[in-house]
Amino acid sequence: MPPSHARVTITEDIVPTALLPCPNEELVYVCHAKKSYTPWPISLIFPRKTNTHSEKVLNVTTPSPHLASSQVSTTPKYVITEKDREMVTFTWLRMLNTHAMVLKKRGVTLSIPIPKCMLLNEDVGVMLDYEDLLDWCFKREVGESQMNIFIKRMFFTNYPFSLECICVLLTSTYTTFDGARYLKGHCHNEVVSGMYGFCDTNVLSPMTPTTDEEVRSDYLARVFGCNEGKNVNQFFFAPYNDNMHWRLAVISPWNGLVCWLDPAGEENEINEFAKKIINEGLKKFSMVHRKDIKKIKKDPYIEWKQPKCPRQPQYSKVCGYYVCRYMLEIIQKRVLWVSDKFFKADPCTYSTENIDEIRDLWAKYVLELEQNEMKMV
Repeated sequence: MPPSHARVTITEDIVPTALLPCPNEELVYVCHAKKSYTPWPISLIFPRKTNTHSEKVLNVTTPSPHLASSQVSTTPKYVITEKDREMVTFTWLRMLNTHAMVLKKRGVTLSIPIPKCMLLNEDVGVMLDYEDLLDWCFKREVGESQMNIFIKRMFFTNYPFSLECICVLLTSTYTTFDGARYLKGHCHNEVVSGMYGFCDTNVLSPMTPTTDEEVRSDYLARVFGCNEGKNVNQFFFAPYNDNMHWRLAVISPWNGLVCWLDPAGEENEINEFAKKIINEGLKKFSMVHRKDIKKIKKDPYIEWKQPKCPRQPQYSKVCGYYVCRYMLEIIQKRVLWVSDKFFKADPCTYSTENIDEIRDLWAKYVLELEQNEMKMV
């Protein structure tokens, strides 16, 4: 019996095709283990509530976190196909799939805090429901919430790369468990100057209806000027989502350079909305931090480049995973800029294993975050 597991028997399979948390050659899905015995994580065993005669079974709908409105809306039934199940390949993805079904049964969502120091925005919380978790398990389209969770993973985790090469932290006191865990031994005098910073995908996306262009560019200027703009070698990742297509802007404010990585191909034109917002943000940054350079206030030089990068398969919807992979590789290699030859020409696309590594990292991080929160309670 694995550690922290119990021997259980399944008498009723609410979701027969859900993967078992500890599958073997004979028992893979829940339906296989019905009226049999199988190991089950103790953390996923909950006491069963006894219904009284006065209680009624209600067919409830869940709020969709993808909607701008906070009102509850009726969502269509979540359909899982055999092809979806084939995407759940790694242990952490299988555990996430199981946990999603637990969330669905209990009618609850995950709330993951995003501290102000991470994106230089107000303290916010990302809400993930069971559909968000299943979307990731089944390699469906990536949303802003899922992208920000991946950014948080890179921001705080000191493995497999050092925090010193990931982020810029403002003066801040960390009280959350995950912050204390990942940041201990890496904060120097409450300020860590690093090579990389991150921008809030929700602020930049034109799909966010409540933010005008000036607010977006002001936000970028504030992010570029973090740590009083003293780190001239620092550059920033700005994942950009327009009409469910992800691209990545890698921005070097002090050099006035922007690298635009498009999983659909470098021959595609740069999005004009993104270009305008980023250029305005760079100009506002320059007026404050580069004012010693002549004529910088009126006409700062901004150069945009489109280097070749691994391209997503045609007609696929994996652009979000590609953007995550771009950021991961840049940080792991600790480069000061993304040159035209940074990505290898061959292969010209990522393998299934490359993308599955990203998916497994995200799944592991989300499950660990929730486990840490449970320990704090």
